[in-house]
Amino acid sequence: MEYKTKEVPVGSASYLTKQAAPPRLLTSAVHNFPLARDYFVWSLFNSFYMNICCIGFLALTFSVKSRDRKFMGDLEGCRQHASTARKLNIVSSVLCTITIIITLVMAMAGTFHILKKIDQNKPNISIEFK
Repeated sequence: MEYKTKEVPVGSASYLTKQAAPPRLLTSAVHNFPLARDYFVWSLFNSFYMNICCIGFLALTFSVKSRDRKFMGDLEGCRQHASTARKLNIVSSVLCTITIIITLVMAMAGTFHILKKIDQNKPNISIEFK
């Protein structure tokens, strides 16, 4: 017994006679770069707010170099510059944090010292009621 297939037209083509279309290449403007950090935002923050001895500015420079290398496709150069930017950001953040803590401690110690001197220089007036 022989089975016959029946073509069912759907629109302009049928299922049985339709061949697979070749895959279309999609183009877009989105660049897919490998995951590599450039620490740009951290460097920008350090260069504006924690720029002790211009270390934050150096970190920003290396971050920009890292980002340029990433866009050019040099992943190893990107990683090297990003590593340098990361180290400079850490040093800048730690030094600035230590400086802020020391400044606050000295301000508090000075305030307590001034209050103690003021308290010592008060005339000791005692009023006795008889």
